[in-house]
Amino acid sequence: MKRTFINNIFAGAVLALASGTVCAQTTENDFSELNDFVSVDTLKYPQVANSGFEMWDSEEINEPVSWNSFMTADGVFSDFVKIQQLTSSSDVRPETEGTKSAVLWCRNVFGSIVAQGNLTTGRIAAGDFTAASAKNHNYVDINDPNFCQPLGQMPDSIAVWVKYVPKKVIDSAPYARVSATVHDAYNYIEYSLPEFETEENKAHAVCHAEKNFEGVKDENGNYIWQRLVMPFDTTGYKATDPAYIMVNFATNSYPGKGTAGDSLYVDDVELIYNPRLVAAYPSKMEYNAGDSIKVRFRLEAGYPDLVSGNPVNLVLTDAESNSTVLKSSEEDSDGWLGAVIPEDAQTGDYTVTVVEPISGIAADSVFSIKVNANVVDGIDNPMAGEDVAGSYTVYTISGVKVAYGFGSVDFEALPKGIYMVKRNNAVTKVVNR
Repeated sequence: MKRTFINNIFAGAVLALASGTVCAQTTENDFSELNDFVSVDTLKYPQVANSGFEMWDSEEINEPVSWNSFMTADGVFSDFVKIQQLTSSSDVRPETEGTKSAVLWCRNVFGSIVAQGNLTTGRIAAGDFTAASAKNHNYVDINDPNFCQPLGQMPDSIAVWVKYVPKKVIDSAPYARVSATVHDAYNYIEYSLPEFETEENKAHAVCHAEKNFEGVKDENGNYIWQRLVMPFDTTGYKATDPAYIMVNFATNSYPGKGTAGDSLYVDDVELIYNPRLVAAYPSKMEYNAGDSIKVRFRLEAGYPDLVSGNPVNLVLTDAESNSTVLKSSEEDSDGWLGAVIPEDAQTGDYTVTVVEPISGIAADSVFSIKVNANVVDGIDNPMAGEDVAGSYTVYTISGVKVAYGFGSVDFEALPKGIYMVKRNNAVTKVVNR
C-alpha cells in the first residue's frame, strides 16, 4: 500500500457525470438537457488532485499526494532508481496563498550518465538501463487510484507555474518539459520519445498538450517563475471519453539529457475550461418579415470565471453571410432573447445563433430558419418606368428619407428592401426587389 490518496474522492461522481450525454440543442418545450448541463457546480470543472502540491506523503516516500516519482516506480530496474529526486519546497509562485511547491532534480548515476527528475500523476516504469528506451515511460494504472487521475470533463487548456533552474545549459537539450494527455478508460502510456508511440496506445487519447521550455531570468540574472498555458490539441486523436488525465514533468525534454543539479519547481497546475454559450431552438423555424423570434440561451462562465456583465447578441445571417444583430442582452447567465425579423428581410434561408461579442464566444448551435418577405398592400417589385404624376418622397422602413422628386420613382437606384413612398398626402409601402 503506497499511501492515502485523494483523487478517488471525485472519481465516482465525475465519471458518472461523464457518462451522460450533454446536448447543446434542445426544443423549446424540453429544456431539461440544457438545464442538466449547467446544474452541476462543484464537479463541472474538475481539476487535478493536489494541484498546488500542498499535501505530501510520509518522509519515507516524500511524494505529493496523488503524484508520483521514482520512489514508487516499478519495472525490472525499479530497485535501482528508487532514489529521492523530489521534495517539497517553500519557494512558491508569485501571488499565491499556498506555502509549498514541488521541486525535482537531475542526478548523476555514474560518469556522464544522468537520471533526470520525473513527476507524474501516473507511474514510472523503469524497464531498461538505457534512458531513451520504450521500456522507460510513465503510464496510468486505472485499477490503482494511486496511479491514475479521474477527470470526466474535457478541458480546453492546462496552465502551470514553473521555475526551471538548469545547473548548466546544454545547447543540444536546453529545455525542461511538461505534458498532459486526456484519455479514456485505458492504461495509457506516455513515451519519452514520439517514435516509441504505438497506434493502439494513441487510439485511447482524447487530446494532448505539451511544452518544452527554458529557464527565464530577471534583470539580475536570477531564475524566476513563469506561467505556462498550453491548449489541448485533439488533432489525430480518436477517443472521445475524457475519463482520465495524465500530467508529467521532467527536468529535460530528452531522456538521459541534462546536468546533475538541474532543478524544476512546479506549482499550481490548473485545468482551464473555456466559456460556453448554449442556445435552445428558436420558437419556430419559419417566419415572415416582421414576425417575432425568441431564443433561450445560457452562458457558462467556464473556469476561471468569465468577467460578468458580458452582452449576449441574437444574430441573423442571410445566405450571403450578411449578419444583423437582432437583439442584445446584458444578462450573462440565463435568459431569453426576443426580437423581430427585419421588415425588409428578403425571402430565403437564414441562420440564427447567439454570440457573446466581447470574447467572441458563439453558441454550439447554429439554427437554420426560413424567412418570407413581407409583401403587403402596396407595390411589389415596382418598375422604374412607372408613370406616376406628382411629387414624391421615399423613406426607409425606419423613417430615413432616401429620395424625393417628381414623377416616377427610380427604384433601380435604391437598394433592395421595403420603403414608404409619400405622394399627395398618401403613403404606400413598397417592396423593392
